[in-house]
Amino acid sequence: MASTSTRLARSAHTMLAPTLRLRGAAIPLSPAQQRFVRGVATRKEDVLKYLTKNELISDASLDNFDPKVQLNARFLSSGEEAAFGNTLTPVDAQGKPSIEILSFPQEDGIPSSIQGKTGYIVMTDLDAPSRDNPEWSEFCHWIAQVQLPTTKEGGEIVHNAKEGTFKEITEYAGPAPPEKSGPHRYLLLLLQGGEGNKGVSGPSKDDRKKWGDSEQRTGVAKWAKDNGLTPIGANFFFSEYKKEQTVDDIHDDKRGLGKSGAGYGG
Repeated sequence: MASTSTRLARSAHTMLAPTLRLRGAAIPLSPAQQRFVRGVATRKEDVLKYLTKNELISDASLDNFDPKVQLNARFLSSGEEAAFGNTLTPVDAQGKPSIEILSFPQEDGIPSSIQGKTGYIVMTDLDAPSRDNPEWSEFCHWIAQVQLPTTKEGGEIVHNAKEGTFKEITEYAGPAPPEKSGPHRYLLLLLQGGEGNKGVSGPSKDDRKKWGDSEQRTGVAKWAKDNGLTPIGANFFFSEYKKEQTVDDIHDDKRGLGKSGAGYGG
């Protein structure tokens, strides 16, 4: 007989029914949750399990992380999604992703304390230029200020929304792992807090390595602490250099990633 986790993943991935079964209990999904949920991390425990298994809790200093929402990311140019440790090619993840922030199916919606508040989406590479030699980690790929969903069901964050609901702080730069550097872990985090803080900024395109001035693998944690922000959602994927894709196709000076050679990182 298939395990509960296997049945959960199978039913969520194929989208055969608008419910999930957790330990024998059927949990109805909203239409938004039916569109995005994939079963690998539909509980807080699952989120923490996958982050811990892949050493992201320790390497990103997320020791006290308490997920409040599901964070889903779909890269529109390819249709691929971040799915808690799946592998995407660098080209798959070029162009900023569509973001959905949803409640956990077994929870009574997104907490009212964060509905409609200001949030921040970040994407960071823990393994620049490689996991064995993370001297440039973390490498900042994206920071965007967003308005969190105003309903308990959650919803999509629209890039071209009216002023005030989406603002790019550090321009999105897709993955560009160097040749022979192995798989890189790209962590997406949703953070909230710092209400009334109008001065939140991020690394410039020329300071993506180590988030400008952070110690090794402290970029997001230090930036969050400096701005009074707390992580409330997470997701991640792996990406690795592909021989058929030239590095210069992905790296470019406009995004601060440099041309191929010793100067690029992640």
